[in-house]
Amino acid sequence: MMIRNKFLELANGSQIKLAYEYHDVHLVKLDEFEQCAVIINSKICSNDESKLFQGFEIYADLSGSRVIFKMSKSDSNLTIFSSLIEFVLERLASQKAINFQILVDLANEWREFGRIQSSVISLNMQIGLFGELLFLARMLPLIGSSAIIKAWNGPDKSKVDFVFSSKLAVEIKSSADPLQNQVTISSIEQLASGFNSHFLRRYGIAETPTGINLKDLFFLN
Repeated sequence: MMIRNKFLELANGSQIKLAYEYHDVHLVKLDEFEQCAVIINSKICSNDESKLFQGFEIYADLSGSRVIFKMSKSDSNLTIFSSLIEFVLERLASQKAINFQILVDLANEWREFGRIQSSVISLNMQIGLFGELLFLARMLPLIGSSAIIKAWNGPDKSKVDFVFSSKLAVEIKSSADPLQNQVTISSIEQLASGFNSHFLRRYGIAETPTGINLKDLFFLN
């Protein structure tokens, strides 16, 4: 994701202006907790408007001249937040007039779009994503969020799931049978892409009444 990468490149307390014809848009990384935000200048909103969603909030600042999308402190995820921002900015690129309600409606449209998309994800894709998120959660405390997110190619449907450098890569394979040791690859490039060290990590996943689901695991990261 372009927006996610821009957020990762920002230092805490810094911002970058995006080039938009009709709107003044800034990406910001806040000092506290590496939270990210987007500021959109708008002179047609009041200063008491706000809307709280799971993982982010939208509000107008005290001057009433700007609308801010900001990640929540507790249940936010940079990949999800970046997806929201890309969706909103794509819609705004051709829209001259905006106000607070238009931005809230766009956020709701993005959430509904995500629900529709999730309903058509196959079981095999869910199992594969579950394994990638397990590996991401395992690596997170070892190398940090910025490094592991940069390495993760799963959202971009790359042939190799995690690329840490030109010499090191990890392919993740998951199955619904925890006792099954065999794995299936879609192409030889998955395990022969020219890396000096190319590892395979396998996860066996079993369904249990007390286990966590894909959504729970996603927000744990």
